[in-house]
Amino acid sequence: MKRLNVLYFSHPDPTLLTEWPGPLADAISDRHDMRFFNYDERAEPQIAGVDAVVAIVGKPFVTHDMIDVAAEFAGLWQVYGTGLDHAEVPYLRSKGLQVANCPGPGSAVALAECAMMHMLILTKQYSRARA
Repeated sequence: MKRLNVLYFSHPDPTLLTEWPGPLADAISDRHDMRFFNYDERAEPQIAGVDAVVAIVGKPFVTHDMIDVAAEFAGLWQVYGTGLDHAEVPYLRSKGLQVANCPGPGSAVALAECAMMHMLILTKQYSRARA
């Protein structure tokens, strides 16, 4: 199996999401080469030559120019987290990139919180209470 050159777009604020990319790195680092995008350096040289992108962030941190460079080399844009709302899926697809979503341990808490919120709204008849 070919070793892939994977670029990881973490959050630019290092104090956020500090437990990431733990599970991701554990899962792929033995089989593929993973490096982290550095927001303080020029984007193009970092993106050039990647086989796949894993992004926990999207707009405004990832620009169309970045996607354009990635599309020259990569075949996959993996969104790591809950949902695709922060990824510009139509633009990614228009550039020929396959887009995938990988919810997992990092999104489990948010999903559970959302489910609990909806259960409480229904149980407490929120729409009637606020009228």
